[in-house]
Amino acid sequence: MRVRSLWHFNEFTFFVLDYVLLLGAVICAFKLSPKYEFDILDGIWLRPPLYLIGYGMPLCMALGLQLAGVQRSQAGFRAVETFVRTAIGLVAGIAVFVMVHAVLKFELIGRFVLIFSLAYGVAYILGSRLLVWKLAERQSRNVLIYGRRQVCSLVTHAVVQSQLPIRVVGFTRQMADDGVYAGFISIAGLGLHGYCEKHSIEEIIVEVPDALAPAEREALLYCTGQGINVVDLHYFFEHNLERVNIEGLKESWFWSYDPSHAHPVYYVSKRAIDVVVSIIGLIAFAPFAPLMVLLIKLQDYGPVIYSQVRTGLYNQPFRIFKFRTMRTDAEKDGAQWASKTDNRVTLIGRILRKTRIDEVPQFWNILRGEMSFIGPRPERPEFVDKIEVEVPFYRYRHLIKPGLSGWAQINYPYGASVEDARQKLTYDFYYLKYGSMTMDILIFLRTIVAMVKGAR
Repeated sequence: MRVRSLWHFNEFTFFVLDYVLLLGAVICAFKLSPKYEFDILDGIWLRPPLYLIGYGMPLCMALGLQLAGVQRSQAGFRAVETFVRTAIGLVAGIAVFVMVHAVLKFELIGRFVLIFSLAYGVAYILGSRLLVWKLAERQSRNVLIYGRRQVCSLVTHAVVQSQLPIRVVGFTRQMADDGVYAGFISIAGLGLHGYCEKHSIEEIIVEVPDALAPAEREALLYCTGQGINVVDLHYFFEHNLERVNIEGLKESWFWSYDPSHAHPVYYVSKRAIDVVVSIIGLIAFAPFAPLMVLLIKLQDYGPVIYSQVRTGLYNQPFRIFKFRTMRTDAEKDGAQWASKTDNRVTLIGRILRKTRIDEVPQFWNILRGEMSFIGPRPERPEFVDKIEVEVPFYRYRHLIKPGLSGWAQINYPYGASVEDARQKLTYDFYYLKYGSMTMDILIFLRTIVAMVKGAR
């Protein structure tokens, strides 16, 4: 019998684990509360009048974690992301339970119990995820690439970059002279399943499921029946690396996904936050605007605000506004990629870029509905045309509003080339498919961290 590593904890297992941990958190909160007196001989169990709170609230909290995405396997232990998702899930779960309890019992729960349940809950969940991840690191998952050598190299490189507890054992298919796949290779006469058993393969990643021969499908199906996980390449990238594999991406990918950004509640909530925060931001920055005008104007007597046409939602052009950070003749030779150490940037401009103050005028674009705080960075139309030639489907990143910061910006370093655009597109497509309010909050927090570090 094949025993899978801790990496294969499914959502139900995490749900049960979280419920037990949260049950302990709530009981500890009751034990410490001055409102409820417990004798040490009572043990850890709650008295009958408290059953609803003691066992019902952890259930709601665990369900909140489920909705917040805490109970799915992470691509590495990420403290900030886990904390954000955990806090949101627990607060939501507690809020729902408090309302239900008020209706059923006509009484409120003590603040002490609520606060300590939340605090202990966050600590317990973070600790459990860290422990699970550390144990998973010691039990690397062996995977087999059912595809070409190039795909094996691609996956191996991505896994190494992400520091996942995965070991790529090898690949099984090769290209024949006529350009047709030669089928799976029987290594030492073992066959596919025998090879997987010998090398303790836990997962097979299939490059092109549609190109499989009947015998290959039967062999892979047999492996599935023996407990070996079989997934396609796109699924592996999205659920392990949190990005989309755009190599070999087909049009059907855009037809078969359920975009979160199209859900009415998320759309309305995001727009409301954009309007409120942009108004507050513009009002708060207004007293400092004269200083910005003075510093930029006195440097070279050029214009203070720089505007430029960018590609927006559904590839519609709009004019973006920024505080000018480059020389007035920065594009005398035509449009150019902006680099990290661009010598066209002025002294004041470097400070504005480091602190991202140059982006403040874009609050006006956000207020007008041309941008959002979170989304793919808007690109210039001339660069979009150039990138589209080498990077298929690049225009489809504009199915959502562009933003000040995005999933690509916090996961990929500053880039200024077609290849950088290709890599960032893998993250933009992931946000296109999996974007949510929790993910937006995570991106916001990581952006704050990047600003403190001075990253662009």
